[in-house]
Amino acid sequence: MCIRDRAELGCQTVTLSGGEPLLRSDWPELAAAITGQGMVLEMVTNGFLVAAQADRIAAAGFNTVTFSVDGTSEPHDRLRGVAGALERLEAFASFNGPDFYRLPRNTPRITLRRDSWIVPQSLPFGPERIVPLAGGETLAWRLTR
Repeated sequence: MCIRDRAELGCQTVTLSGGEPLLRSDWPELAAAITGQGMVLEMVTNGFLVAAQADRIAAAGFNTVTFSVDGTSEPHDRLRGVAGALERLEAFASFNGPDFYRLPRNTPRITLRRDSWIVPQSLPFGPERIVPLAGGETLAWRLTR
């Protein structure tokens, strides 16, 4: 089914994803066809190729570009077969992300820091308690201010 057919059937949003969409040499043509049909354009990427193609991505008219993060550094890096993948994504998101969207960089910062800690078994939530994902497990990364 071609892009025009999807638009005629009422499709409103198209997300480029799966594997790594930026590996397709024709992604700019696909993006132009999607936005040319009046559909909202989105992308899910692992982020490796975004810095090299940032100007082309910005010009393509994406409504949303989402970076996939698959857990802490160990599973994230293992799934990509690249040591340090999460560290590179954090650097891109913290410094290049605002530049990519032509927004001012944040002055208050939250930092993803390599620091082992144990996730609490439960946390207070109003009068009740909630169980966090990975409760009781040791994680290698944490968010800090």
